[in-house]
Amino acid sequence: GATTADGAEVRYTARGDTVFAFVSGAAGTVTFPDVRATPTTMVEHLDGETCPWHETGNGLAVDVGPGATGPEPFVVALRRVEARAR
Repeated sequence: GATTADGAEVRYTARGDTVFAFVSGAAGTVTFPDVRATPTTMVEHLDGETCPWHETGNGLAVDVGPGATGPEPFVVALRRVEARAR
């Protein structure tokens, strides 16, 4: 399975121009090493609340707030991102 740059488990699925990242066991800032921002990137929780983010050398860093430290993953919508070679 895939992991974030911070070591949390992540699974991806996509629809249209949106990549949905399902993350388990993470809170605060989560860095997604498999994607990079474009000039029109937006990051949101599924309820439509915008998440602060910035590009790093390790991937797209997203402030997910309290996240999900329980057994259920939380989902972040990464809109208009590109795949990043590792």
